[in-house]
Amino acid sequence: DLGQINLVSTVEGAVERLIAEVKEMAALEHTVGIKQNTSKWQIMANFVGKRRNIDTTDFNQRVRELWPTAKIGPTALHLGARYQADGGNDAELAARIESAKTAWSKMGGLWAASEIPLTHKLMVYKALVRSALVSGLSARVLRTSELKRLEIEQMKYLRRIMQGDALGHTNKMVRAFLKCPTVPS
Repeated sequence: DLGQINLVSTVEGAVERLIAEVKEMAALEHTVGIKQNTSKWQIMANFVGKRRNIDTTDFNQRVRELWPTAKIGPTALHLGARYQADGGNDAELAARIESAKTAWSKMGGLWAASEIPLTHKLMVYKALVRSALVSGLSARVLRTSELKRLEIEQMKYLRRIMQGDALGHTNKMVRAFLKCPTVPS
């Protein structure tokens, strides 16, 4: 995967930069044997100022004309991480939460099985579910509200692991009992 960020101030500058990069990659193709697959291209633009929406629309239209198979939008996926043109984390958080739900579901009846010790369930939780929930997020700057969203998800799972034993206890008490850190820690 190749990820690249270009800083330009105009639509024309952005299109010219993409054209130059296509030419550079074509030269590499002959030298090294690397070939681009434009149908896998993901391009997102984030213009600023009063003309922001107009410039974004113009840019997207130009890119569609030049590379009709490229995916153009407000998000891009690179090496498993989702990036948003507005700099937000909503797409990545939604993916992390979904990934944690999938990991939880794959373990099926483990969570309700009374014959499996709580310590074993917690090891599985930390290895599969928690790691899916927070994987890759340490490299991001998360808002307090985003950390809270992740913490709420984590507490749902921790309380389910404890089953009815978590009733009447604070989240802090549940985390302390299970020896599970908060999301930001």
